[in-house]
Amino acid sequence: MVHILSAMESCDSCKPWHDKKTGKTFLKGTQGKCLHYYFYFIDPYLGYGYVRVPTYSSFKLQIYINGHNILANELDRRHIKYSMLDNAFDYIKDLEKAQSISDDIDMKKIHRRLDVLAKKYCPVILQFNPVYHWSIMQAEYTTDIVF
Repeated sequence: MVHILSAMESCDSCKPWHDKKTGKTFLKGTQGKCLHYYFYFIDPYLGYGYVRVPTYSSFKLQIYINGHNILANELDRRHIKYSMLDNAFDYIKDLEKAQSISDDIDMKKIHRRLDVLAKKYCPVILQFNPVYHWSIMQAEYTTDIVF
């Protein structure tokens, strides 16, 4: 754990609704605001990132990671020298090996780590026994420079 921040932000919500035609009362989806916590962490495999946890059900988590950190951790583990400027690689001693490592990144391993983070920073989900479907919200890709 590195740091925890909180912010009031928009989120999916629901409100009681009574349909006069059918006579049924139910919860209707709407937009609202709720408190969100940002748990910043350093994971041995994923590196630096955060988990954004809303304090309102359905607890739609957002997890930020940078793939460069995964590659950097794997390069460290294999004792391959490199240097970075901010989050960009400006030198990698063995580019072919780095590319091979990148090609072999195991998405199932990433998903397992995300599941661990979800349970750690949003333990209330254990009461609901959910299964998260992880998807990419934003990605950057380049082929013209060393990144």
